[in-house]
Amino acid sequence: MATDHLIDALNSRFSAAVTRLTHLRDGGCTSYVAQGEGGKYLVKLVPDAFRATALRSADVLARLAEAGFPAPRPVRARSGGPHAEIDGRLAMMFSFIEGRELDEGERLADVGALTGRLHAALEGFEGLLPAGRAFFIDRYLSQLAQKGYPDGKLSAFRAIGDALWERVESLPRGFCHG
Repeated sequence: MATDHLIDALNSRFSAAVTRLTHLRDGGCTSYVAQGEGGKYLVKLVPDAFRATALRSADVLARLAEAGFPAPRPVRARSGGPHAEIDGRLAMMFSFIEGRELDEGERLADVGALTGRLHAALEGFEGLLPAGRAFFIDRYLSQLAQKGYPDGKLSAFRAIGDALWERVESLPRGFCHG
């Protein structure tokens, strides 16, 4: 997507007044760092495959904001919601938090304390938490079928999914962080 087009689209849908955009990375979504009159922002363009997950993450971030937890804050779209549509993709903007990834083993006590605060902030929050075999197993099998995996491989994956689901279906569900 052309940078000027994306800047115009963001400015028409969000009130951040973006003046500069730098591509950050491609992964499950395409991420940009945006500079605007109000500061620096993270912009994510989310494909349909990750739409439900991105919308759940917006709910989680709103809960963390209510709890005063140090997490990115969603920038509201002009429509009032936490996202907008740009060229058929979900667009989300967040406050940008400067920092770096920690080295393995670095600041373990601080990370542990912060993880404890995260769990406390999300205590009792169910949001749009997915549940059930359809979410955890069947949607992946469906994606493999759509990609044309041979029936033999699909049967093998289905057997693995059955075995996994049998072992985890009664476990408690909650939030996981990576």
